[in-house]
Amino acid sequence: SVSLIADDNADVTGQVRALYDDAERHVRDVCHESRRFREQIVAFDEQYPGGKRILIVDDDKDYAHSLARPLEDIANEIDVTYSAEQAIDLLRRHPYDVCVVDIMLPGETGLWLCQELRRESMHPLAHVLLITARVEWQHVESYVRRAGANGYLIKPFPPEELRGRVEKYFEDDQPPYEVDPVSPK
Repeated sequence: SVSLIADDNADVTGQVRALYDDAERHVRDVCHESRRFREQIVAFDEQYPGGKRILIVDDDKDYAHSLARPLEDIANEIDVTYSAEQAIDLLRRHPYDVCVVDIMLPGETGLWLCQELRRESMHPLAHVLLITARVEWQHVESYVRRAGANGYLIKPFPPEELRGRVEKYFEDDQPPYEVDPVSPK
């Protein structure tokens, strides 16, 4: 009976040690990711000192450029693209502070783009503002948050509303929402 107790204690000790080792590895991984995010932010600040960069994604070219106009004097650089796939390519090459993304795009949707941005941790502090004309979605706010976006606007909206949101995001350095898979109808 003494040897059974010793065996049970050894099993419990081994399990506790394994849990401790797993927790220690997780903490190291989190610290490494945190360090990597800080390095990305520093690299961005060095590349664009005091600058703000915006990405606008909308398949309507004229509308996309009209979105850029009220933001020209508050951003150092504004890139405009017309699909989620083109946006991913730009996001892999350039850091952005704010992404203004139409939900309904040809090919992959704006929700997909937002999830990819969050999932790949390309720009951990980039804010995403989704825009849509689909007011009939009953749960649009839920879709937006679950995709990892910071907010949304329903088209049409006044340019001042867009500008106000972007300025607010420029001031906010909090990480975005958690990402849950989402697929709107």
